[in-house]
Amino acid sequence: LPVARLRLSIGRFRLRVARLHRALQALHDVPGLLVEQALHEGEVVDVRCIINPGFTADEVQQELARITKARLDCASLIVPPDNLTPAEMVTWRYQDLNVDSAYSFCTSQWGSAWDNDNNQWVWMPTSGAMAGMLAANAARGQAFRSPAGIERSTLSRFREMRFNPDEGQRDLLDAAGINYALTENGRTYINNNATLQLEKTYLSYSNVVMMLMNLYIIEMRAFAAFKFQASNPNTWFRMRRLLENVCEQYRIGEGLDSYTILCDENTNTDALRSRGQMRVVAGLIPTVEGKEIWIDNYIMRHGMQISEVLPTV
Repeated sequence: LPVARLRLSIGRFRLRVARLHRALQALHDVPGLLVEQALHEGEVVDVRCIINPGFTADEVQQELARITKARLDCASLIVPPDNLTPAEMVTWRYQDLNVDSAYSFCTSQWGSAWDNDNNQWVWMPTSGAMAGMLAANAARGQAFRSPAGIERSTLSRFREMRFNPDEGQRDLLDAAGINYALTENGRTYINNNATLQLEKTYLSYSNVVMMLMNLYIIEMRAFAAFKFQASNPNTWFRMRRLLENVCEQYRIGEGLDSYTILCDENTNTDALRSRGQMRVVAGLIPTVEGKEIWIDNYIMRHGMQISEVLPTV
């Protein structure tokens, strides 16, 4: 029986490999323009991250950024050219790449990692590792967590980076919305959670964008069941409760600080109902992760209150 089960498992594995091979071959046979058009359609290509590692042409990466910004349900992981200094990388980001999107993330350095196929160390972008971190967060039910920090983004596969930024270089990269690897105490990890949106808002943080992106996907799939339902208080209540349940799980998991969901006669006016439309309004206050920790130690005299030395920020 164990042998039969093993043979069955191998058979299923071969079938899956064959299906994957046929799918990849079919994609390979499709002209590039049609593949690009398919990526624009979430119903055709259901994907959370789009990445083109090793290919750093600005035109390709700009198109990936345009696709994900339009879709709202996936992120593009931008790969910078190799061998750039931090200052050169910031110049490239503004003058050559010139992307303004909360749905695009960029990691800076390339790193030296072992190539199992060729049995040698090779230089490769760290954006592929970031994609793996995003997938791991999603698998844990924590898609709203940043792919950053020692606990979630250790780059154990890489033995060295092109550079290890000092404090001034880190500030430069951070201001440009570029994520970077930092090596401290023998451990290398991603030390920023920025997006490539130029305006500094909540959407400048990758964890907030991932939370919003996954919430959008859940909403689209869940609310499909309410299409062609009666637009009345009963349906509005059910829609509101569904979204409240989802948001509450995000709040418990520390993806949201608070939320407000509206779906009633105020959001569904007579004019809207006459056009066969229903509307749900969600007000979300996301949880922002602290990426810097300040520690202030004060020597206080007897009888002194801590409020007397607290700094004004």
